[in-house]
Amino acid sequence: MRLLLDSSIWPRTVAALRASGHDVDKDFGELAVRHGLRHSGIVRLVLTPVSEEARLCERVLALYGAELANGAIVTAAPERIRIRLPER
Repeated sequence: MRLLLDSSIWPRTVAALRASGHDVDKDFGELAVRHGLRHSGIVRLVLTPVSEEARLCERVLALYGAELANGAIVTAAPERIRIRLPER
């Protein structure tokens, strides 16, 4: 899966996601938010220790990959995941 990450993501998270086979770019804020380009979903990691970012991101992708592909926004914390589906 191709992932666009915020530039502040921990480098080890980027490496772990790449090791899992994801195509990772670190330009999310610029492309998806500032320029308003179409996206295939957004995952927000909140209150997550940097050492847990990759694991939580992989969990979200496994559970909500189809929803993300349709433009959902997922907010994930270690103990809670919320999903907002796109308006039709």
